Amino acid sequence: MTHSQNINKVIYGVLFTESVEGNLDIIKKILQVGVNVNLFNQYGFTPLLLASGSGHLEIVRELIKYGANISCQDINGFTASMIALKYGHTEIVKELIKNNADINQKNNYGFTLLMFAAGEGNLEIVKLLIDYAVDVKIKALSGEDAISIAKSNGHTQIETTLINYKLRYWYL
Repeated sequence: MTHSQNINKVIYGVLFTESVEGNLDIIKKILQVGVNVNLFNQYGFTPLLLASGSGHLEIVRELIKYGANISCQDINGFTASMIALKYGHTEIVKELIKNNADINQKNNYGFTLLMFAAGEGNLEIVKLLIDYAVDVKIKALSGEDAISIAKSNGHTQIETTLINYKLRYWYL
């Protein structure tokens, strides 16, 4: 390995580590050097996926500013917004949606962000997705849709919200 390859390996190692640890100043310095923000690490994650799951909103914003692919997926097809939702980072989910994340994107099992929000009982994100005209008719590979997921998890307010949305906008 050449000297420059060693330096690149160190720089990218720091970029991935600080995307998890949350040191914005170091992230900014690395990004100013001109690194590829869409590079995957050996575990199948980009800096954006890591920062989203770790709850570092300012780092997510900085990565987006430098061209991070908002719709990138890990090896299981999970997007940054799905990962952020899983770990309760609602503000990051909102930021990604605001920056044109594909709200109907499916993971490898056919599940969408709406399905995860319905299953977790996150009415705030469900309503936000409705505001962005999410497709409520999508079904996962298992045959489930967001309404059935909300129902099976006992989230009746979300179930009702989604049924009303479906009736109002998808059958007119």
